[in-house]
Amino acid sequence: LNSCLATAELKELELRAGANAPDGLTWAYMLGAASVTKCASLAAHAPLQYLFALDEVGAAVSLCSERSLGGAGQAGHAALDKLFRAGVRVGLCTEDPSVSHQCDDALGQEYGLARTLLNLNSADLAELARNSCAMSSFAHLHGSLPGDDEEAQRELSKASEDSGNEEDEQQEGKKRSIRERYRASRRQAELGWLQTLVPEKDKKSVVT
Repeated sequence: LNSCLATAELKELELRAGANAPDGLTWAYMLGAASVTKCASLAAHAPLQYLFALDEVGAAVSLCSERSLGGAGQAGHAALDKLFRAGVRVGLCTEDPSVSHQCDDALGQEYGLARTLLNLNSADLAELARNSCAMSSFAHLHGSLPGDDEEAQRELSKASEDSGNEEDEQQEGKKRSIRERYRASRRQAELGWLQTLVPEKDKKSVVT
């Protein structure tokens, strides 16, 4: 189907899977999934974490839903923290808001829990939100967070002046920029190291 779409110069479809068990996550990765939801066992599977981080496969998880990390209790909170710090492109989702959430703002509850239970700061939450935007199939959301372009930066500065927290907001903006550069540099370093393991005769066929 994607071959036909490419021939017609149309946007190709992305595979978005849902899996909890390691075998399901493995199949999703091998089939080229752009993102996977639920991911309850991903934090306990280091090789899959490594592959997800290198290929920037998104992991959409929920701290409330029993279909995702919410079914593991405290272990689910630790799992999100482990995935986030391992560099996996992890984002928060609601999964089944009519069942797992007891409020009108289900996604807000997810972010509130993440901030409270994992002691995340504004830069951490911004990275989670940016990951969610990157996983989205809506192209206009990619790179739409404050600090991604000059106009957004001017709006952020104006809002900071109005709130009287200009210095704090500038510091958080720097943290987000540093965090993005750090994630990108670590990924490039890993890819560079993997290339050193490829025999010389095969290096021309390696695509990064």
